[in-house]
Amino acid sequence: MIQRQGGFFDYYQADLKTVTWYTGPGILLSKQQYLDQVRYEFIANTPVEDGISRVWHAALSLNTGNLPEAEARERAHVEQAGALETFAADFEI
Repeated sequence: MIQRQGGFFDYYQADLKTVTWYTGPGILLSKQQYLDQVRYEFIANTPVEDGISRVWHAALSLNTGNLPEAEARERAHVEQAGALETFAADFEI
């Protein structure tokens, strides 16, 4: 299944376009674009026991080529933290 969506996203204060799909059991991939950023998000999960799953999360950010390496790395760390924060919000009840 492939999901495409777009619209204003409050967290980024910008339009967000996503193309998201599952690959095999338990692997989600998502290409996300907003402002001048392109990010790929990976989420994988596997059942551990009844009612419990283990989840892995990562986000890759592309350097637009305009930033020195140190700044690009810092921006990537900020991107990862933001992606993880929004992912973690899915589990808040």
